[in-house]
Amino acid sequence: MVAHKRLFASKEVKAFLGVLDEADQRFRPNYPVFELVKNRIEQEVLAQPDATAANIRNGLSPQQAVYSMIANISGDLAESGRFHIYRGVLNPLKGGEDLLRIFDAAVDEMLHIGAINEGFAAEQKLGLRENIKMGG
Repeated sequence: MVAHKRLFASKEVKAFLGVLDEADQRFRPNYPVFELVKNRIEQEVLAQPDATAANIRNGLSPQQAVYSMIANISGDLAESGRFHIYRGVLNPLKGGEDLLRIFDAAVDEMLHIGAINEGFAAEQKLGLRENIKMGG
């Protein structure tokens, strides 16, 4: 079903998915938990392709869209408690620490491409770490 939806997607969605595939090649060899992040992004985008296409037509680059979603989803998972070994500590065996690394790399990439500034990047990283301390 996903392959069928990919095949008939708009050019904007195909560009988005191309960047997502590049990110998958970047992250998954070192962080197998990235597969979970990628699958959630694909499901969300393919469920509402018109929203993704509209964002890109309105000036959001596919890179900005992809790395923003990677940061949001990896951050949400990291702070969810599902990947904690105990309260406030991510479980390295379940991919919790890797989710934090993926989040940091996605934020760094958004900073690198000029989508956000250093202050916002630092604020996001600090905020996630505070939320992780409260979870588990």
